[in-house]
Amino acid sequence: MQIPNIDVEKLVKYLLNQSWHAECKIIPDYMPPYPSKGTRPTVVVMFPNQFENVFLRYSCGPAQGFFWDIYGDDMQCVELAILALSQAPVPLNFRRLESHVEFKIPLKKKDAPLDTNEAGEQRRFMNFQQAFKVFTKELRRDKSLYLVYQANIAMAYFDCAHWEGSRDSFKKRHTIGNRAADHFLKLLLTPVRPQKKRSRLARRKK
Repeated sequence: MQIPNIDVEKLVKYLLNQSWHAECKIIPDYMPPYPSKGTRPTVVVMFPNQFENVFLRYSCGPAQGFFWDIYGDDMQCVELAILALSQAPVPLNFRRLESHVEFKIPLKKKDAPLDTNEAGEQRRFMNFQQAFKVFTKELRRDKSLYLVYQANIAMAYFDCAHWEGSRDSFKKRHTIGNRAADHFLKLLLTPVRPQKKRSRLARRKK
């Protein structure tokens, strides 16, 4: 196949034509924060912002294709990294930046005004409550978001097992990590019903 002279910059602009592509970084000699003795530099694609740095990975499982995670896959070379980035989905934390919502919940009026510290604590608690409802709702609705959180929690276990010198196999550590993460998320998303307090008379009868 004969290829005439190519304008490399123009080709890259055609491949990476989304607004968020300009914020991505291709790192040709990336090293993780806590490398082991045999760790070598890899070529990774990173999307940095104020929330967290995420890296591009490729899944061969049920959700095949590229996705963003706190760990990145080795893209082998810069050219393949550019090609992978052109096929990648929009990072979740970029979507959060575009659709950032500030919750403003009016406080109930009371007879006596709260002091500044108490009022601030109440506002923060109410904001957290509302934000948590939105977060859990999205986690139930968006399967890809659920998988991202599951993978991140599972890898935290996997890393700790490695640092502690676990003798479990690579496969077993992954299995335990995935099951533990899935179990944690299901507990997190299970609504807790407050138990009704029984009267003293009912307790005495029992």
